[in-house]
Amino acid sequence: MKLKGILIVLFFIFCISEINNQDPEEFILGGLFPLTGRLADTGVEREAASRVAVMNINNDPTILPNTLLKIIPYDTRTSQAGGVNALLEAIDDNAVAIVGAASSGVSQIIAITGSVFEIAQISYSSTSAILSDTNDYPFFARLVPGDDKQGQALAKLVNHFGWEEVGAISTADNYGVLGMQEFILASEQVDPPIDIVTYQQFVSNNDDISVEIRELKNSGAFIFVAFLLSTDAKHVLEEAAKGDNNLIGDKYVWLCSDGCAQTSLIKDEDGEIDAILSHRARGIIGTVPKGGHGDLFEEFLDQWENLDPNEFAGAGDRDINIFASHAYDCVYTLAHALHNLLLTNPNNITAFTLTEEIKTLNFTGLTGNIQFDVNGDRLPIYDIVNFVPGDDDDDDETNDIGLFPIGEFIGTLSKPYNDTYIEDGGDDDDNFIDFGVIRIDKDPVFFDGTTEIPSGKPAINYWSCHDGEEKTDETGIQVTIESPDGNDPDNIPITYECDQFIDCDNMSDEHWSCSPSYKITFLIFGIITCFLIFHVFIYIGFTIIFGFIFVRRTVKGISPVFLIMMCVAAIIGYASTFAWYGKPHTAACIFQPWLLSLSICFLISSLFSKAFRIWQIFKNPLKKTIISNQKLTLLVILLMIPCIFILILWTAFSTPQAKMVEFDDDDDEKSGSHYVCTTGGLTGEPGGIVFFSVMTAYIFVVLLFGVLCSFHTRNVEGTYNESSLIGYCVYNLTFLSAVIIPVYFVLRDDNPLAGWIIRTIGILYGFTATLVIQFWPRMWRVIVKDKCKNKVPNMKESHDVYTATGTNTGG
Repeated sequence: MKLKGILIVLFFIFCISEINNQDPEEFILGGLFPLTGRLADTGVEREAASRVAVMNINNDPTILPNTLLKIIPYDTRTSQAGGVNALLEAIDDNAVAIVGAASSGVSQIIAITGSVFEIAQISYSSTSAILSDTNDYPFFARLVPGDDKQGQALAKLVNHFGWEEVGAISTADNYGVLGMQEFILASEQVDPPIDIVTYQQFVSNNDDISVEIRELKNSGAFIFVAFLLSTDAKHVLEEAAKGDNNLIGDKYVWLCSDGCAQTSLIKDEDGEIDAILSHRARGIIGTVPKGGHGDLFEEFLDQWENLDPNEFAGAGDRDINIFASHAYDCVYTLAHALHNLLLTNPNNITAFTLTEEIKTLNFTGLTGNIQFDVNGDRLPIYDIVNFVPGDDDDDDETNDIGLFPIGEFIGTLSKPYNDTYIEDGGDDDDNFIDFGVIRIDKDPVFFDGTTEIPSGKPAINYWSCHDGEEKTDETGIQVTIESPDGNDPDNIPITYECDQFIDCDNMSDEHWSCSPSYKITFLIFGIITCFLIFHVFIYIGFTIIFGFIFVRRTVKGISPVFLIMMCVAAIIGYASTFAWYGKPHTAACIFQPWLLSLSICFLISSLFSKAFRIWQIFKNPLKKTIISNQKLTLLVILLMIPCIFILILWTAFSTPQAKMVEFDDDDDEKSGSHYVCTTGGLTGEPGGIVFFSVMTAYIFVVLLFGVLCSFHTRNVEGTYNESSLIGYCVYNLTFLSAVIIPVYFVLRDDNPLAGWIIRTIGILYGFTATLVIQFWPRMWRVIVKDKCKNKVPNMKESHDVYTATGTNTGG
């Protein structure tokens, strides 16, 4: 008897266990649809599609094979109150989950109430971004992405077409602000990042948005991203089309969210296509939630077409509301989740476990691949659509206007940006998040009626160096603007024309009509310089003829060898000015200090070596002193060595070079970067000033040496006395340096051409005045006064000559 009792108890326990492990006989879903109210026309089709889904699931042995699935429709009446009543009725009927509601406002109140009663909910068309908050709506999921996820699609769209700068505008509500926030985040994650040059907001239905549109205009953007509903979008386009704004046209592109990427944008109050609205919408590209597509959807349409429309509202043809296919997939989503829970956790089917199971699903439905992110939102999937413009040449301006799909966006990011960002490497600037893929199957038609992609950049006015004229690139991208420091640049910014900086190799940017003109200046000073070089050869000829061939005491007594040295120095000095002609080049920049410094040092050394010889000869008249030309030449070389040494150090450590230098000037034309000779090398800019100062100081030391020699020979009379002439030379050179150098440094940045003229005049005058002082008195004496004869001096002159010639000048 004991054994029999034990067996009965075990059998009873086994039976209870089997009963508990059996699948439930049925699952009831509560279908919340707007069967009355403003959305009733579309609501009835969604409800019918959900029943078709239940029918197909119950006929499919692979999904809930042992459980009957039912859906009971409830009318939300397109209101929050109706939605709550419908929810409570579904709970009373033991619904395990809710399908719906349609509008975001109704879904929001149902989700809040449902969290109290702990019932899972999945919506087929509620897109408000605020429903992604799992803290407020813990058991809410949806078959459509949140409105804000269009920001991802629009960012990818901008990036796909190569646009890098956009202006943004939205309404100041959740739809506009949250959508634009997502666009801003996504814009930072594409490569290259998108620069949002301005973002304007306005209150929906605001009559005056002129300020916001004017800010879009002032931003200089040509591509605009808009998160707007249709009514607000019409207002924006109307204001944008006004003459003062003129943001509608061939160069402009408008990208729009689903609120305005719909045919209502081009329809008037009577629902008819409006020609003016159609014209403004030409070429708009937008995003819309993707509806049914693919093989499964075609099979469904075959079934839908054969259903009785009296039983299934809207059936009987192949035309179905976009969100009816989403309602169908909502039922399948719940069926897959319930099926998986029955296999893995049959005794714990709750609102929480059902919602979490939904987030793990990955299957193909009528609307394509279905996956969810951590918030219960379906990963974004959008159609990219294009408002194709009509033919303005036709009598009917609305001809061929329409909204046509041209591609799609499929989101791949299943977690928030911040989490992905941290996991993928922190603040690495090159670490971009791949949040989706965009595919364009058909080239969009833009405002101008072509598929040529607007550049999104303003027209560029530029100067063509090779053609010597101003040109315009209307696209802003066809012409590559070059920097003047390139190798023979052609297309340079128009601001470089007539800016007193030579930027073209052929100097065409500083053409004849510039005021002032470098070309005219170079021509005039080039002629003057060549004439001055030629006139030096007159001095050389005079010195050779009367200093070596037909010797005249007036010339012989002042060391003709060193007169020729001075002439050579002057020729080099004159020639040095040509190093400043034309566009700067590093070789020319190096030659500038070398040629000018060497010529000045050579001139002064030659001039004052003569004075040194006279001083040595006459400082002790009773002693015979021999100073040969070789010794004086050695003195000249010794005086030149420090100059050469300074130049070597200058070139080695503060190498002159041509490069772009930033100028900050009150005159906009002279502000910015210009290609000029400047200091490079190890020291940079301060080094050039330092070495220039050292060189100037050394030259003045040599000048001082000459002054001392002239002072000591001031009482020497006659042919050999050059103290006054040397004094004039020193005075000229000193005055010239004191005036020219500071004036040049003041003018070289503010007025480069004036600085060039002052420097050139200073160089030409310095050498010319020195030669004139040295040669003209002798030439007057020999040619005019003595008529080229070797006349005997008067008694006083004879004494001077005898005293001088009683010594050996070596001349």
